[in-house]
Amino acid sequence: MDTVISIIYASDPILKPLVLTRIPLAILRMCFTIYVLIQFKRLLNERHDIYKANGIITGMIILEIVWGVNSIIFTPLLELSPLRFLGILYIAYVVLHIILYGILGIVLGVYLLGVREDPSGLFRIYAILSIVTSSCIVTVILLPIDLLLGLVGSVILAILFFRAAEAEQQVEFV
Repeated sequence: MDTVISIIYASDPILKPLVLTRIPLAILRMCFTIYVLIQFKRLLNERHDIYKANGIITGMIILEIVWGVNSIIFTPLLELSPLRFLGILYIAYVVLHIILYGILGIVLGVYLLGVREDPSGLFRIYAILSIVTSSCIVTVILLPIDLLLGLVGSVILAILFFRAAEAEQQVEFV
């Protein structure tokens, strides 16, 4: 990692602030996303006995790790002038990655539609939003719509996490 940063510093001093901000933010985003996916998987397994989605969520975690490593190592390298010709390949990689993530999101949404114990209906709403936003991701052109609907889905997911935490805090006495 130090060699990558030193190569960037030596080749282009203008990139120094870009690298110093991009790498920590990429690491934080990757770690946070992986944590949320692991907690969501745990919520589905422990509270709702849904194990079918484990493979899908694991696939999303793997894609997130690949994306994070790409953001940390390869994206700053593409800023270097000798490597700019790789931009077309990078765009193809990004589009493929986005489409794969969208397909996994659609399948996850279909699995979530099968949640039976959902008195509030939030899982059904989140499942439908997951299918719609992931469909927007797959088309690539509708990504701006995904950004807006994804915010709503994130709020619903946060509510699901808070309700699960409240349910765990309630102690039953027999």
